[in-house]
Amino acid sequence: MQLPSVDNKYVILLILLVTLSGIFLYQPPKAEPDDNSVFVYGTLKYPIIRNLVCLCRSATTETTLQGFRKNNLNILPSEGDEVKGKIIYVDDEELARIDNYEDVPDKYRREKIMINGQEHFVYLLNQ
Repeated sequence: MQLPSVDNKYVILLILLVTLSGIFLYQPPKAEPDDNSVFVYGTLKYPIIRNLVCLCRSATTETTLQGFRKNNLNILPSEGDEVKGKIIYVDDEELARIDNYEDVPDKYRREKIMINGQEHFVYLLNQ
């Protein structure tokens, strides 16, 4: 019995996809308490984007930010509204990379904000 032939480029492509998916889908254990926590609500919610932007593969926690509303790529204070997002945990170097991605201090500023009784960084549009 003869097996059908498979083009080598498809086998290589499949191996590459399986290998890379492990890099982008891997979720390590939660960060140490002294690491920085950041509320993300846009592109940084996605592991593949976080990995490309800050080289971080941090654990995440789903959460909701009360008193804000989403306006395109930004969030603005708005009583009675809420924004769904994630808390990510990063070290100082990763935080600096996120600052660069968010164009701090020219476009955004990083502030501490209370979410569910704990302080987290959040990026707010400079106005």
